[in-house]
Amino acid sequence: MTHIPAAPPVRFEVRSGISFQNRGHVLTFPGLEVSLNRDLGLFVPVMGIDLDVGHNTQFNGITIDGQNQRISISAKVTITPRRTILTPQEYVQTSDAFSAICFYDVGQWLTRLGRFSK
Repeated sequence: MTHIPAAPPVRFEVRSGISFQNRGHVLTFPGLEVSLNRDLGLFVPVMGIDLDVGHNTQFNGITIDGQNQRISISAKVTITPRRTILTPQEYVQTSDAFSAICFYDVGQWLTRLGRFSK
């Protein structure tokens, strides 16, 4: 077995705006850019990254405080401990049902985190 030493860490910087749409459950990142070396001043634009956080989540406000390096998000999340309609085990929701390329259901995550179904 060959040992490969770990590569040195790569410093990077990301800059972007942030907003929400689709009744507050899709986060958008307008003007997203990434730089692997800030000293060069070269930022590469990244297009089309949105995050759908599920229909059980609704963002109401986002505030970016650059002075204190803090992002404040105001949101409403519905906890769903049990499904009222059971679906067959082989059922998988298609990606066409989501409003963005990236998807993560925050309501289901909080339900699991709080163990509300047990």
